[in-house]
Amino acid sequence: MALSPEEILTLTSRGWFMNKRKLSPEEVMEIKDEAEGFSKSLLWDLMRKELEYQAFVRGRKGITDRDNDACHYLFYSLDLMEKYLENCRKL
Repeated sequence: MALSPEEILTLTSRGWFMNKRKLSPEEVMEIKDEAEGFSKSLLWDLMRKELEYQAFVRGRKGITDRDNDACHYLFYSLDLMEKYLENCRKL
């Protein structure tokens, strides 16, 4: 099932919205605090390293262009997640 733009966290000139509803200051602070904690957590560190390792291994063992693309997509996805966490920490 595809996601719609309303289902993701969005910043507008009127504030932060999700599901067409403006988030309260308390909700924004909760997201910021959770992003801060998660970005410094052992779990995130382990997940990040696992993705980097899998991308590296897949890239080294890659035979086809599709294998190489998968490696790059893993690194790209990891970058997106890190940027998302960083943006949430700045709320």
